[in-house]
Amino acid sequence: MHRALLRAAYRTARRLPQWLPRRLRAPAHLAISRAWYDFVNRLDREGEARFFNYGWAPPSPTDSPYRLEQCQAALYERVVGGHVRDKDVLEVGCGRGGGAWWIWRHCLPRSFVGLDLSREAVEFCRRHYRAPGLHFVQGAAGSLPFVEGAFDAVVNVESSHAYPSMENFLTESARVLRPGGVLLLADFRPRAALDRLRRQVAAAGFLASEEEELSDGVLRALQATEAAKRHLIARKTPWFVRPVVEDFAGLRGTPIYTGLRSGTLAYVRFVWRKAPR
Repeated sequence: MHRALLRAAYRTARRLPQWLPRRLRAPAHLAISRAWYDFVNRLDREGEARFFNYGWAPPSPTDSPYRLEQCQAALYERVVGGHVRDKDVLEVGCGRGGGAWWIWRHCLPRSFVGLDLSREAVEFCRRHYRAPGLHFVQGAAGSLPFVEGAFDAVVNVESSHAYPSMENFLTESARVLRPGGVLLLADFRPRAALDRLRRQVAAAGFLASEEEELSDGVLRALQATEAAKRHLIARKTPWFVRPVVEDFAGLRGTPIYTGLRSGTLAYVRFVWRKAPR
């Protein structure tokens, strides 16, 4: 009973902004999201969890072990590929910086900026990842604090589903990208909402370049890393919020897991290119 009440309270709080007057919705949404991610970041000050994504795993025998961070890094590899070498890169929604650090070390961009709404997350990244050309700033996806044409690539992994306005994020991404630059996005959506997402992207001036559904690989990663996540949550999370964090982690029986398994949710990666002048 306690678990069900906690989950219901959390989901109600996340929906609260839609019941407010229109002018208050985005600020309320951002405030709730910032408070939640600040809280989650404070649960692990030691830095055991460096990624906030569900991961990706290739087809394999069910007895092959996959470590949690291995799957989470594999998702970044799948999304970013060879698109950022020698490029100026912005990651919107960098979280705890695991993906940013992986890209920096393995994909060799010219410069990299990680942006996140959570002050706790940005401070964590600044403490743990230091290199010339690598920077972290606090900011919102719908109002990017950068000049026009500052980047060659924008990376966005498993973050956009939580934005109060996808249109604002896409418009801002197009603004800060140079002509011909790429938006590398991966996230989950209700399968019925994918066409709307494609229309939103086209309206922002992007041209479709690549699209790949990753749902099966993400589900395999969730299954392979279930035990590791449960162990981490048990050690790091107070009992009274554990059900909510389990939802966030996509454990078996949670909406993310059941949606991917049933097919009502789709996890898709996209490459969209800003039209050259």
